[in-house]
Amino acid sequence: MKQAGQLGLAFDLDGVSTTGTARFLSGFGGEIKTRLVIQRSRMPYGVLQSLKRQYSQDETPFFT
Repeated sequence: MKQAGQLGLAFDLDGVSTTGTARFLSGFGGEIKTRLVIQRSRMPYGVLQSLKRQYSQDETPFFT
């Protein structure tokens, strides 16, 4: 990745969904941009995912 950056090439690392992955990939340099994700799910699954994001101690809904 570093060599590609030196050559002026770009990687689109779309799909980074955890802060740990974002921190790891940011170590290679580059520019981080926010992308919105829209997904559709049934009500019970959506509620469980929302609770998981709210109470998870490892991840936040935002990359910092």
